[in-house]
Amino acid sequence: SEVSGGTTLLTLRPPENGSGNAWLAAKIDPATAQIKSINQMFDAEAGSITFNSQEELQSIAREIDNELVKATVELDSATQAVQEAVSQALDVTLRTFIEFDWSRSSLVDLDAHLNGPDGSGGTFHVFFSDRGDLAVEGARLENDCTGSCKTEVITIGAFNSGAGQYTASLFNFTERSSASSTSFVDNRSDIIMKINQGGTLQRAANGGFKIINGTLIKQLSPPTEGFGNTWRAVTIDASSGSVDVVNEITHFDSSSEVSGGL
Repeated sequence: SEVSGGTTLLTLRPPENGSGNAWLAAKIDPATAQIKSINQMFDAEAGSITFNSQEELQSIAREIDNELVKATVELDSATQAVQEAVSQALDVTLRTFIEFDWSRSSLVDLDAHLNGPDGSGGTFHVFFSDRGDLAVEGARLENDCTGSCKTEVITIGAFNSGAGQYTASLFNFTERSSASSTSFVDNRSDIIMKINQGGTLQRAANGGFKIINGTLIKQLSPPTEGFGNTWRAVTIDASSGSVDVVNEITHFDSSSEVSGGL
């Protein structure tokens, strides 16, 4: 198997010295997500390290898998903390992907929205009722997820010329009538928005989309407080490509009224 995309955190080759039938490469501390290189050879059938059966070996493998999952979550959280703090800019000449992912949450019917300038003095609003066209609005909603997929992606093929502001938001259609909803705050650790450039769309078996490869420009989760059915995540300056964090919870009476105005 091969892994494509993502961020390489550590690359190792077996050591030049040592003997044995097993290579102990590295370990990950589940508490801190720190990766420690060990890079030693040993004999799995001798000394203090002994696997008595295939079942025991599989059990150890499962434990390692569990630790890797924990470490991945910790690393993801660390990445997000950095991404929330750093203001970054897009290359406005490159295709951009905005991905909302709530697959780890209990929420179901959320909707990605993008408001922006149409290049002719007006504005556009891309969402499930008007999914947009890369040749017209310059943006397109790739999928409307109403079931188990729990991810939606908006592609920006090109930023429309002239001054203007794009706003990316996530609307809770299930609680569209609830101005007092705390669903985004309550599930903040399980909801992520990512902005990527230079990547590609990959469709999952459940109908959702993911972005693979490319460059991660911004990663964000909802704030720790606020009431309403809409998470307004970021704004993007159409001229400079500057991505600014808004990260606020607000309310709109319907999907069609979701706007980028602050």
